[in-house]
Amino acid sequence: MKVARFQTDRSILELALNKAVNDIINFATEKFNSQQIPEVEFAYSYYKKSRKGHTAVTNNYKIKSYPDFQWEHSEWILSNQSFRELQIELEKFLHKNGVENENFPISDLAKPMLVHYFSEENYFKNNPERIKSVVQSFINDITSREITEISIYNIENFKSYKSFVLDDGIEFNPIDAESLALFSQDKYRSGPHSNPYIKGDSWLCVYKKRIRKKDIYSTHEIRREFENKLLISLTLLDCGAPGFRLLQSRIESYYLGMGIHGSSIVVQCGFNGKAYINKNTLEIFSSYYLSISNKKTKEYYHSVFERIRDSLNRGSHKDRFVDLVIILEMLLASDTDHLESTYRFKFRGAYLTKGCGLGVAKVRLRLFSDIYNLRSAIVHGPKRKNPSKEIDRINKEVNRLMPTLRKITIVVMRWYLDHMDKYPDKLLSQLDEIMVDAPVGKSIQSELESK
Repeated sequence: MKVARFQTDRSILELALNKAVNDIINFATEKFNSQQIPEVEFAYSYYKKSRKGHTAVTNNYKIKSYPDFQWEHSEWILSNQSFRELQIELEKFLHKNGVENENFPISDLAKPMLVHYFSEENYFKNNPERIKSVVQSFINDITSREITEISIYNIENFKSYKSFVLDDGIEFNPIDAESLALFSQDKYRSGPHSNPYIKGDSWLCVYKKRIRKKDIYSTHEIRREFENKLLISLTLLDCGAPGFRLLQSRIESYYLGMGIHGSSIVVQCGFNGKAYINKNTLEIFSSYYLSISNKKTKEYYHSVFERIRDSLNRGSHKDRFVDLVIILEMLLASDTDHLESTYRFKFRGAYLTKGCGLGVAKVRLRLFSDIYNLRSAIVHGPKRKNPSKEIDRINKEVNRLMPTLRKITIVVMRWYLDHMDKYPDKLLSQLDEIMVDAPVGKSIQSELESK
């Protein structure tokens, strides 16, 4: 019955749209003596790479724009009989099927339907197949319990040997001329006279997620979780520190409009150089992303992931240093009383970093002691005697130990992800048993595999 009812409704809507399309075509071709949709020209600014770095460039861009035509001639369109009939039939369908959702205030359905038709057609002409497709898209949008949210990110300090797609449909592509022109307009920048923020050699990441309509107001949390997984996966590669900016977040629908949200910084470019993805690192990157997406991993390490994101946005080495040490404490001593935490932090960390180029056991134990002591000195402040001298010492030690601390954090985090499926609950206690029982020279990896 429902299919038959929709079939009848579909035919009525197709006839109404067909009539409105023909009237607009007749009006436009008579006015312009052409079937071409008028072009709109606008200026946009971006940073272009040069020998001296990146310099600001302003260009002009032309695009066929039916929405501008509809806005300019809205008085005639709104008064047109076929337009009003189309609006009435769309509202009938909406109310008859009882699908109006309070989260999506719906009005003026005819206008977005015509935008949908002509924006992708690009000419004032009647295409019967296009009319059927647009009507079906409207029915799907209105009746479905789910909707697709699209988030588009600009990625700087990043390069890949090719465009690629992660397993859950996340696309990475170098920015093209059309996207550069679109997102470099003033409306996508943080102020009417601000400098451009998009670089011509940057990349775009497009993330699509199907969500229930009733959960539309929780999309911020969904995006944040995705952003954390992406940032941590790239951090674990230790191949650079890209910067992410959310350019746009919107619902993939002409009818269920929630507005367009965008232009917010997710994380600034870090201190670790440009991230480059080659064939080998792409496979590793994908595997880390899947591991972090695992339900148990998210449950156990949510606080760790949030802290990693926070550390990437810190403005100073000292703040980032403290964040990384806190992350290691979460990973190495979460099961430990306060008085024993320093001891286990040192011994577990020294054991897990064996074979990583950080020296013999004595050197590694000393290294972890130095790291923990430096963290305490930063948190508690300089000593009262000679505070300026103590501050200079702390700053020098932070700069000296930061690359090593970053490497240690990556090694320990990788180890946890590699063993999450096998040892999700008792990993630390099993680590202690292996440290005690392992024969001299036998690696922790071989011990775990033999258990």
